[in-house]
Amino acid sequence: MIAPSYATPAWIHGLDLGQRQDYTAFASLELLWHYKGHNAITFEHVFEATLNLCGLSRYPLGTSYAEYPKLIENRLRHVNAPNGLSVSLVIDAGGPGAPVVDELRRAHIGATIHPILITGGNSSGHAANGYKTVPRRDLISNLVLLLDHNILRWPETLPLREPLEKELLNLNGGTTHPAEAGAHDDLVMAVAIAAWHATNNAPRILPETEENGARRWTPQRRLF
Repeated sequence: MIAPSYATPAWIHGLDLGQRQDYTAFASLELLWHYKGHNAITFEHVFEATLNLCGLSRYPLGTSYAEYPKLIENRLRHVNAPNGLSVSLVIDAGGPGAPVVDELRRAHIGATIHPILITGGNSSGHAANGYKTVPRRDLISNLVLLLDHNILRWPETLPLREPLEKELLNLNGGTTHPAEAGAHDDLVMAVAIAAWHATNNAPRILPETEENGARRWTPQRRLF
């Protein structure tokens, strides 16, 4: 029997909702599994994952929250997702997010909605109405590991690549917030919440061992 060239691919989208002075950003990740042969001891099929950042958008300041269901629905129409493929939308539902989550649920946009509340705590948990609580530190540390292992990737031609990379370079290792006052992190957070959902649902995306000197937190230093 010939093993398939993938395990279970999926699309995971992240929506980081801004407020008056913050942009709203939308990121699209494609999870692909690549067949690497079989384990010499267990004879199990071995797959390696990649998370490909295929789309990144930033909505203008002042965009009405009532517009987002239509904007997101239009965005999802451009995703080439075969029937039966998992499509998830992970939303930062803090602040003004709860009414947007309710509107998106009513809109039946063709994706499973996963609202999260980003906290300053130390562990993930659950809240009412299907919400999950996730420490910001977990979101950023997961992003760092995926980048270190070359699992999360994006092309040179990705729209907003330069602003995204600038936001990454500006993250502070001690706080996980931008080191510069007033700097934006909406693009980073849209990618981070989608990536966290991917690895939370499929922990095997990340290697079992820390290879290649993967970075750990260094207080008061930049991450990248």
